[in-house]
Amino acid sequence: PSPADVFHVLDGADDKETTMSSDHFSALLFRLNNGAQPLIFTAYTPSLPPNAVPLSPRARYGSSITSEGMRYTLFSRAPADSMIAFRSAETPTNFRVGRVTAVFEHCHRTCADTDAFPVQKLFAIVEPYRELSEEEASQDPYRRYQYLGMRLCHLETEACIAIDASDIHAHVATCPVTLHNGKKYMVSASLSKARVFLNHNCWVTDYSMDLFVAC
Repeated sequence: PSPADVFHVLDGADDKETTMSSDHFSALLFRLNNGAQPLIFTAYTPSLPPNAVPLSPRARYGSSITSEGMRYTLFSRAPADSMIAFRSAETPTNFRVGRVTAVFEHCHRTCADTDAFPVQKLFAIVEPYRELSEEEASQDPYRRYQYLGMRLCHLETEACIAIDASDIHAHVATCPVTLHNGKKYMVSASLSKARVFLNHNCWVTDYSMDLFVAC
């Protein structure tokens, strides 16, 4: 495993690799081609462009990922445990909210040298919840209090993306809300924030817990 995956474990993994769906393969291609490696990953083809690395369409799927003692499960198995805050290739500096729909281990090279030793990395397929527009975000009452780790997003999800297991930040608690303008959204609260404030016996803990009860 790569150094970033040392504290991430694939649970309930299949004994053998299986062929990824076209959606999962396309998402993984996009993730790897937007990473730090100066490579071009591509599907198998008779003639490869310079510096291109053919990507295997096979992966070993699992039922969950355990990261630093926290387990992130598939939405189809446990919806609440699949809700996460994460970073992605498109938003490396900001957290987004999504639900985990698949987790897998994939083996690939990190350079065009065919003799190079491949690496095994853990990935999650995530369906992100649609972000607010700039105008909508300006009306989000929760963003006034950044330390709460709370924000609004839309109720519908976008097309699936692939993220590194190490890009998962924390579980989130979610519930639908209706603002004074009558529009419906989903509010999310980072559970890692709740743990931090609980340990410090801060007033924010009571605020967060009251929200969860109200939901």
